[in-house]
Amino acid sequence: IVNRGMQIWFIVAHSHAQGISRGGSIPWTCKRDARFMREITSAPGVKNGLLMGRKTFESIGRVLPNRETIVVTGNGQLDAAAAHLHCAPSIVAAIEKGRTELALDVLWIFGGATVYDQVLEDPELREMVDGFFITRVPERECDTFIHTNLCEFISSRSAYIRLFPRPVALECAGDGVYELDAYSRLPASRMRGEWTLILKALTPSTQSCAQLIPPASC
Repeated sequence: IVNRGMQIWFIVAHSHAQGISRGGSIPWTCKRDARFMREITSAPGVKNGLLMGRKTFESIGRVLPNRETIVVTGNGQLDAAAAHLHCAPSIVAAIEKGRTELALDVLWIFGGATVYDQVLEDPELREMVDGFFITRVPERECDTFIHTNLCEFISSRSAYIRLFPRPVALECAGDGVYELDAYSRLPASRMRGEWTLILKALTPSTQSCAQLIPPASC
């Protein structure tokens, strides 16, 4: 499988134990992180798509605006009439739909845990991941976890470089400090220019989309 112009990025928020949900809901709230997720995955001038599992789609409850949504499900009748909602029987088929039929610029791996793990564990799919936006949140009680160690996965691959000198602290009123990190294997020339202002807004020290700082730790 070849990306052929369409970039594939992970976007995920997890606890330090890599928990992502409890009882089908996200057990934390951070408006700053939610705003960043919305801005980066629906950046103007970029044709964006979200790839997610059926349970994740049902927990969201709707198609998010300004993005195509591809749901991996065996039920092809999943509200097939809804605008910007698409079904695929597998992750491979979802990626191919995004690349060809939808002609996406960026496809975001959006969850849930099964989808994240399947992409990272598959020998072909994991080589297609161009980058990661990862928010680490204060520890929460979760019952759903990503089993693949994201830190080890990224650190074991020298192609990924850190986009920020250090994790960006996101102040979340009444809920502590969240840390946003980003990694990419793309040369600066292939980073989306439409993201520049979004990333610069996170921290005054961010001078460009790609500072090429090796991830000594994550």
